Amino acid sequence: MIRVFPLQGRAILSTSTYVEWGGFRFLLDVGPGSVSEMLRRNLSPTKLRAVLISHSHIDHFWDLVPLLWIRRLWGQRRALTIVCPKADLELFEWCAEVSGAPELAEVRPIAPGDECALSGLKARAFEVDHERGRMALGYSIEDPGRVRLRAEALRGMGVPESEWGRLARMERVRIGGADLDPGDFVYLKKFKLVYSGDTRRCDSLLEAARGADLLIAESTYLNEAFRDLADQRGHMTVGDAVGIALEAGAANLLLTHISMRHTEEEVRREAEGIASATPLRIFVGSSEFEL
Repeated sequence: MIRVFPLQGRAILSTSTYVEWGGFRFLLDVGPGSVSEMLRRNLSPTKLRAVLISHSHIDHFWDLVPLLWIRRLWGQRRALTIVCPKADLELFEWCAEVSGAPELAEVRPIAPGDECALSGLKARAFEVDHERGRMALGYSIEDPGRVRLRAEALRGMGVPESEWGRLARMERVRIGGADLDPGDFVYLKKFKLVYSGDTRRCDSLLEAARGADLLIAESTYLNEAFRDLADQRGHMTVGDAVGIALEAGAANLLLTHISMRHTEEEVRREAEGIASATPLRIFVGSSEFEL
């Protein structure tokens, strides 16, 4: 089970997302107000194991300093893994230093195409198109996967459920005089989360999002009336984000980084109107959800 806590979905404030994935807790970006919002919602900063930072705009990293400081103040001795763009390594090392807890920061610089292990998860960085001359990353994160059975096929062949466990263990089962090959009925189901950070619509995000179980995408502007502003400032519209989710076959979409010009209800109506008659589930706002 994965629990997702959007700490704040509004631009300028903070677009951080707190994720609990099989007991492993991490943040996607750590903008201003992230720590106070975690405390307000009883999400302990000391239980975090990692922070993945998309780029060096302050609304995406500014609370790294108080996060490290409060972990030290509360007696946390385990270092926090900080994954960040390689081009901005010195900035994030500086954050660790001024927090007063550099020993509690394991800064891991990463470049597009690089991968890093986070407990049992694998994170891969890819470049997105935000601001010219400034590296901005998205992240694709997957677990090792779990064995799943093709239940309908097994029922259709009349295989007793008492034999399903053997197939899951890749053991052959004999039914009606025939040996069943486990490979025909077993598959590996992985969970894939993709986070865009700030970006214009770009091919790298579309490719990363293919088959995602959850896409967390910025959708700063409401609709095409704001196209020029979106292109100028390196952001997406709601239509851009929903379009990528649909084209990529994502199952769930969390919209973040919403301009203060728009209400969450306006964004929800726009997104659901575009995705009507599709199975895509859309989340807007700061309410937690489980997948």
